[in-house]
Amino acid sequence: MATANDVLKVTESYNGTREGSSKHSEILSIYNNHKPLARGYTVKGTDAWCMTFISACFIKANAVDALGLTECGCQEYINFARKNNMIVNNPTIGDLVFYDWGNDGVVDHVGIIYFESASNLFVREGNKNDMVTTRVISRTSPSIKYFVRPRYDNHSTSYDESKISFAQSFNRKIAGEYICTASDFVALRYNPYVDEGNKIDEIKKGETCHNYGFYTNDWLLVVYKGKTGFANKMHLKKR
Repeated sequence: MATANDVLKVTESYNGTREGSSKHSEILSIYNNHKPLARGYTVKGTDAWCMTFISACFIKANAVDALGLTECGCQEYINFARKNNMIVNNPTIGDLVFYDWGNDGVVDHVGIIYFESASNLFVREGNKNDMVTTRVISRTSPSIKYFVRPRYDNHSTSYDESKISFAQSFNRKIAGEYICTASDFVALRYNPYVDEGNKIDEIKKGETCHNYGFYTNDWLLVVYKGKTGFANKMHLKKR
């Protein structure tokens, strides 16, 4: 079974996708070609596609077992999640967020958490302003109706939040997978500077790490083999 990071990498690959584009069509094709279709319904290009986007990403990540089933309707999926005890109250990275805009008890929209801070959730959503993009929302927003935790193989957060305080800046455009281009390795460090005692590990040439948008000057805050630290961007190239 796939991990949360496997699914998040797929969602990130579609970031910026606009409705009507070739990548939007790809999302619909991935969903529609996976059988069985929920209630036998083929999603059309003019349909709302937030839950379709989530389902397609789980399909592409070979993580349908974690999701439980594929769906194109938010309320239908919530009905399933409630019956299968997947609702949680302590959201973390990889969880699904379902919104009730009208506060009428019916869920209207969904996204997946790819980063979190003490007060906010960073949620990647399909069909937000007709595209795949990020919503930054308070954990306690009254618009959030449910948090759902898919049954990942290894559900763990991607960042050690104790390191975030050292990161001075955030830019979601730099987020992504990076490959080490150093001749040997680039050091993964506890802090964004060179010091004999602050090395955590070595990211070898050709190996990859992941950044979620946080950085300090020439240092990216990255996750490498489950470890969070800083690496000099001079030796990293975005894939």
